[in-house]
Amino acid sequence: MHSKLICMSPICLAIRLVPLWICVSVHFWGGARPSRARTLQRLATYGFSVSSFKRSPVVLLTHMFVHLDDSHLLQNMMALAAVQVNLGGPCPKWSSVKKHAWATIKQTAGALLVMIVGGAIGVGGQLLFLDVKIRQAAYRIVGPPESVRQFLPEGIEDWMNAVIYQAQKLMNSIAHSRHNQVKTNSVICGCSAGVAALVGFGAVYRKTYTSFVCIVPDLLEVVARLQTELASMFDFRVAPDVSVGHAGHVGGFVAGVVMGTFWSFICKNA
Repeated sequence: MHSKLICMSPICLAIRLVPLWICVSVHFWGGARPSRARTLQRLATYGFSVSSFKRSPVVLLTHMFVHLDDSHLLQNMMALAAVQVNLGGPCPKWSSVKKHAWATIKQTAGALLVMIVGGAIGVGGQLLFLDVKIRQAAYRIVGPPESVRQFLPEGIEDWMNAVIYQAQKLMNSIAHSRHNQVKTNSVICGCSAGVAALVGFGAVYRKTYTSFVCIVPDLLEVVARLQTELASMFDFRVAPDVSVGHAGHVGGFVAGVVMGTFWSFICKNA
């Protein structure tokens, strides 16, 4: 196994990490660590939800720069820093910084664009996942077994089937209404889908195909949740716990792969 150190100047590194500086500056806006109340206020104002998007579509952008807490921010910033350092390749040293500074700025602007587009598409992936889960959330009421049915008086079985049908219809109506309410008001925040988009972009554009391994845990989690009927029925609550948007990560990664493929084609035929 061979490894290669990435050499770069502090100026190039600072430029390349501009997306990170933006996220950190937003989180510690005002020069102080945000209180829990302040964080919740930011989430309500700038986080993405279906209800907030109807009021202000700009939350499709702003949600990526708002984080739940310091730990959430730290995890995303570590991943973002690692991706940004590797995505642009080696950075020139002091002797040629001025010559290549503009190229570094363009690379960073492009990475920020990929991150924003991937984050937006990641939201779409998460909403699509929730829609599928809602359709799976069907309550099934089973009638008496066949061994019991044969002893029932004539006409009773039809009456029981009608009651079961109406009860199941009512339960499904309540469940779907509750799940739709949760979907509408659930808040999505953080730049992890955007980071996943950068990983997908780099996997194709830089031909670092081993990066595809990074999305496997999220993909397995999404498939497992969709395959589990019990989770489909009871996974949503009126006040859901904080959870990772695995489907958003997958959506962002796929968006990054598509953008990386498109940009590679453009560069190849330029």
